[in-house]
Amino acid sequence: MGEPEVELVAAFGAELRRLRIEAGEPAFRSLAHSTGYGRTTLHDALQGNRLPSLDVTLGLVRALGGNEDEWRARWVTVRRGLDAQRPSAAAPTPDADGAAPASPGGAPSQPGEADHYVDAHSPRRRPKGRKLLLAGIAATFLIALAVLVVTLVAGGDPTRLVRDRCEQVRQYRVTASGNILASHGDLVGTVVPGDVFKAQRTNGAPYFVHRYYGFVVRTGTWGYVDQSKLKFLTQTCL
Repeated sequence: MGEPEVELVAAFGAELRRLRIEAGEPAFRSLAHSTGYGRTTLHDALQGNRLPSLDVTLGLVRALGGNEDEWRARWVTVRRGLDAQRPSAAAPTPDADGAAPASPGGAPSQPGEADHYVDAHSPRRRPKGRKLLLAGIAATFLIALAVLVVTLVAGGDPTRLVRDRCEQVRQYRVTASGNILASHGDLVGTVVPGDVFKAQRTNGAPYFVHRYYGFVVRTGTWGYVDQSKLKFLTQTCL
């Protein structure tokens, strides 16, 4: 893959890893049981070295409590970006009788993977020959330009714009000392009165029914905190 494709896939993998962290970093053994995919497949999907299949992506998103529709749209956008980077197909060469070879039944060539997830009734025009070549060059240039602009705006980090968007969370004041637990029940930290806790999720299921998931501003520790020790302050950004 070229540099633009590498950055697209790396950003997608970084967001998947962030989703896993927000879900309490469940073990790969647990994710494999929840999704039905092997631990190696799931580990590779989170590395950001290559784009995982849509089925693997949505399996992970379901297991981590993410929004499937949002992630399906993200995957299709990245898949189309990668398809646009592929070299344009050469024009068919006429055979000995002067006729250009065609696929069985005169059907068009196999579409890109992302095309399977768009409206099947949308009309498509497939440019051929020189038009196809020019379209491929233009698409490659525009994507490279977009990646460059995003990288410059984000200070060299193409994932920063995604991370910097305002995600609404509930902010609480800690009223009593308590423990911060990971999803598997291990102690990962403590809170003391006066701490500010930002709750990303106020429903601790399936792990803890009476705990909120988020992080402590003072220490940056993520985990589940007993809701009885929290007093609501305001709605704010993550």
